[in-house]
Amino acid sequence: MAGFEVTLIGRFWVIPEELSPQVIALLSQNMQDSNGRELDSGVSGYKQFSDLVGQYLKQAVVPSTVFDGKDHWYPDTVALLNASMRFYLESLEELIDGIKGQKTFLAGHRSKWIKRVESLTAKAIEDHHFLVGEKGALQDGGAFKRADRGSLESANN
Repeated sequence: MAGFEVTLIGRFWVIPEELSPQVIALLSQNMQDSNGRELDSGVSGYKQFSDLVGQYLKQAVVPSTVFDGKDHWYPDTVALLNASMRFYLESLEELIDGIKGQKTFLAGHRSKWIKRVESLTAKAIEDHHFLVGEKGALQDGGAFKRADRGSLESANN
C-alpha cells in the first residue's frame, strides 16, 4: 500500500478508490462462516443501493423503498447506514443548498440537516423490517424487492 494515503475521519478509515477492490478481496477472505461459506459483507447491497439512497436523501425523503427504473427495492440496514454515511460525507451540502434560507456554512443549519439525515436513515431501517415481512416481498440475492401489484392482489384474496 505504499504511495497511497489512508485517512482517518472520526472513527472511519477512508481509503483511495483504487484500493477498494484489494480491500474488498481481503475482507472477503476473512468473511466466512464456520462451514467456509462466504458471509455477506454488505458491499453488494451498498454498491446496488448507494446512489439510489443518496438521491432520496438529497430530496429529504425516507429511502425505505427505492426505485431503480424497473423494481422497487428495500435496501438493507448495512446498505442504508453506509449509503447514508457516504451522503453525509459527500453530498450534505447539496441538500442544504437546495433548501431556501439554509446556509452550509452555518453550524446550526448543518446540525439541523445532519440530524434530519440521521432521522430519515433510522426511519428507513425501521421500515425495512416491516417491508421485508410483507406479503409478496421477494428475496433477490441478499436484497428484497416489492412484489408487483398482481402478486399483492392475489395474496390478499
